[in-house]
Amino acid sequence: MTLIVIGTRATPLARIQAALVAGRLRQFGVQTDIKAMSSHGDRSLGGSFAQSKGVFTGELSAALRDGTVDLVVHSLKDLPVDDEPGLVIAAVPERERPFDLLLLAPGVNAAGTTALAELLKDEAEGAAPAGEAFAVLPAGARLGTSSPRRQAGALALRPDLVCCAVRGSVGRRLEWLQSGAIDALLAAEAGIVRLARNGELEASAAAIRGFRLDLRTWPCAPGQGALAVQVLRSGRLDGHPAMVHLDHPPTRAAVLAERSLLGRLGGGCLRPFGAWADVRGSTSGHSPLRAIHVAIAPDDWREAAGAG
Repeated sequence: MTLIVIGTRATPLARIQAALVAGRLRQFGVQTDIKAMSSHGDRSLGGSFAQSKGVFTGELSAALRDGTVDLVVHSLKDLPVDDEPGLVIAAVPERERPFDLLLLAPGVNAAGTTALAELLKDEAEGAAPAGEAFAVLPAGARLGTSSPRRQAGALALRPDLVCCAVRGSVGRRLEWLQSGAIDALLAAEAGIVRLARNGELEASAAAIRGFRLDLRTWPCAPGQGALAVQVLRSGRLDGHPAMVHLDHPPTRAAVLAERSLLGRLGGGCLRPFGAWADVRGSTSGHSPLRAIHVAIAPDDWREAAGAG
């Protein structure tokens, strides 16, 4: 096979994710080149994208359609839930940890926390029920998150919290936390652990303390922790053995179930909705799901939180 050009966002985390896919393809004997490009979501660092779709994926999909790249690597949770015309998810590699982390600023002292470095060492470190974790935050704490799902869940547990929209790379958000600009930060563990494994997590960040949130009480975003390898439908890579090599059937089954539920509800990845499909122990995409844990906020959740 000739050289495959992989498209990715230009952030440090996105480059790492593209490199993971490139490494797997090289194991299959495929030569690759990575082309990084900026997305609208990366260029706009202010506010929330609660009414926008595809802000992190639009430019990549366009590059795929015009032949600039042969495939693109997305964080699956960023993809619109509806199929994109002419494109297909050809592979879903094995999922990274789907948990959210609740991380505390250095000046916030709380019992029961664990150093980030220890959390990242081992998924078996344990997860805290969301109610117990949020209970340790001080009154009126400033919580960094731009996600409607995370904002709705946090305010349902602690209506006194002040949600602050923080955008940018994982490293930038951790800097906000360490500087004391916010008191706590909600972030996906998958991104942080990938940075750490690649040696790109600052040593000072490893000392941050916090909680891993139990997926049964704090379901993740549909597809969180998984990557999507997108290609042209019916193109040379659609159904190619290299894509089969990349695909992890249990992960595909889990994220398909999560996104299917979201699609039925409408609103796509912008809806305050969490779902985690438990396929632990499954070695085949044909194995039944053990359970699906779901959390959804009402349409008027912002008004309800304000009234509280």
